[in-house]
Amino acid sequence: MKGQVNTMSNQTQHYDLDEYIVSALFSRDGHRVALALGDGTVALIDCQDLDAEIKRVRAHKSSCLSLAQDGSSDFLTGGDDGCIKRIKADGTVEMVAELGRSWIERVISHPESGVIACGAGRDVVIMNSAGEEIARHTHESTVADLTFSPAVPVLASAHYNAVTLIPLEPGSMENARLEWSGSHTLITWSPDSKTIVTAMQESALHVLNLDQEFHFGMQGYPSKVTSMGWINAPDLHLVTSGATGVVAWPWTGPEGPQQGEPKVFHDTEEVLVMQVACSPIDDRIAAGFEDGVVVMISAEQGFSNIIHASDDMEITALAWSDDGTGLIIGDENGTACVMLDL
Repeated sequence: MKGQVNTMSNQTQHYDLDEYIVSALFSRDGHRVALALGDGTVALIDCQDLDAEIKRVRAHKSSCLSLAQDGSSDFLTGGDDGCIKRIKADGTVEMVAELGRSWIERVISHPESGVIACGAGRDVVIMNSAGEEIARHTHESTVADLTFSPAVPVLASAHYNAVTLIPLEPGSMENARLEWSGSHTLITWSPDSKTIVTAMQESALHVLNLDQEFHFGMQGYPSKVTSMGWINAPDLHLVTSGATGVVAWPWTGPEGPQQGEPKVFHDTEEVLVMQVACSPIDDRIAAGFEDGVVVMISAEQGFSNIIHASDDMEITALAWSDDGTGLIIGDENGTACVMLDL
């Protein structure tokens, strides 16, 4: 799937990092981009001077496995060395926690409290911003993904056969195990915190309606869903990868997608969507395909433009800045693209 490229950006810069890009994010203040790489290093890009030399620092002995925003200007990384590191704005690398032999495949930081949570093997470890352990919860299987509720102090953990809800305030509630057979590999919480959606290893979604206390499965994806997000277009929609077009499920009532058919944007009929990123300020969806193409979609108007095209290299990282004006793209070959003033 190739075509004419229109970046739609007043500032665009490409970078060749020569390593698999595991993840890429803007700092919360939007001043820099971090790219976690397969060789254990992190590349830092100054968004106030895209022509400046990239700063590259070593975070882990072998490979970076996860990346998160931290505070206003820093980042956290998890690696296959069992460590969590903090990457400061100036490139300084600090040890936050050493958790033994477990791979840290997911680490997140709460935007308000600074609480850090990570998956270390079968353990969910909760720490303060200094890395001091507050609580540890052990599951029967490996932690696959984590997410904070956007409205209440609760952490959701995805793992085999269940989602577990963990309170961040000790004594406020007991852990709640919400069972559903299968491997839950990815998790997202709806903006109103009433619904949790997980992606399954079996190329399906599972919906947990916490408000109405019911759940159901959603089958029919041709491939495993590897990326999800939420958009208002103009009503709330869940946006996913896992098909040859971008799938957007309407979420306007208590039964969510059971009330309507999904919208499908930019359907190639043959090339799979691997990454989706929803604008935090409007109806735009960025979608990255397995052939290296990235499109920008207006969900309300239904049209799309190709804004980036790699040389048949799968898009592995895609993220907006918090103010919705910047986009970072990364692929499996180490090519990165920063777009500003979108």
